[in-house]
Amino acid sequence: MDNLGYELTCRHPAASAVKPVVVVVDTFGGPIRHHNPELPLIYWDDAAVTRGDGVFETLLIRDGHACNLERHSKRFAASAALLGLPEPDAEYWRAATAEAIESWPKDVDASCVWTLTRGRAATNRPSAWITVKQIPRGASGAAPSGSVGDDGSTWVQRYRHAR
Repeated sequence: MDNLGYELTCRHPAASAVKPVVVVVDTFGGPIRHHNPELPLIYWDDAAVTRGDGVFETLLIRDGHACNLERHSKRFAASAALLGLPEPDAEYWRAATAEAIESWPKDVDASCVWTLTRGRAATNRPSAWITVKQIPRGASGAAPSGSVGDDGSTWVQRYRHAR
């Protein structure tokens, strides 16, 4: 178990892998839409591709629910603020996460990754999406040791202070 009481072993289907779920998040509050994971999503001039400019947050999905949702939401917003990205609307991201999870089998543990980038150079409009995918066999489903500092700082904060 981790320090929050979560069992760290993950459940996997005995047969084939489950197809990932991709949900596009409109950073201006528009409709949440599902995206075919077999098709490209990111444009060639997105800052995530050209400069690695963006933030992400990974959540554990267990029994059809996102674990530690409030803590992840606060950390995601803090990371966006550090990079000067628009503040993510916490309620909107929670709704988009719930919609993504609805498409996921409840008996299969998953990682849910929120991604927010500065967006395309051509539009200056942020890009955002959520992916839900099966946790690989052997993975614990927990964040890597040290991903959150003892003081509650995120990796982005510690990286910026070290520079």
